[in-house]
Amino acid sequence: MRRLVLALILGVIGCNSDSFGVPTALVSGSWTMTLMNFTGSGFTCNASGIALQLAQASNTFSGTFSGGTITCSSPTGPLQATAPSGQIINGEISGDAVSFDVDNPDSRFVGGVNGGGAMSGTGTEKATFNGTAVSLSGTWTATKNP
Repeated sequence: MRRLVLALILGVIGCNSDSFGVPTALVSGSWTMTLMNFTGSGFTCNASGIALQLAQASNTFSGTFSGGTITCSSPTGPLQATAPSGQIINGEISGDAVSFDVDNPDSRFVGGVNGGGAMSGTGTEKATFNGTAVSLSGTWTATKNP
């Protein structure tokens, strides 16, 4: 019986978990992100091929994003641009739940890690198009690169 209890204690200590003992998903590494149907103020935007590089420390993470293509329909017609580069900040993980900001807290993404190789959720993004500030919201996915 003592061995069983000791094995259980060592097993729990060895797991990557938060302060409540819930196993924490692992997000470190290279990911490719897609944004879908980010809408607001007459804009509808999609983005693909955004590279994420994430580094995790326990239940927090940070990193960078770069590249990708953004396409939007707008009140003045279609727009297309290369996605900017920047920082992933305020990343937090609790079990399978994940949240992070892109460059600042005005661009917030929340969701979940699905089986270690994929993440998805919803997001809000503050953007400026031709001098016009807009707030967009939509869904996102990210796939871990091999």
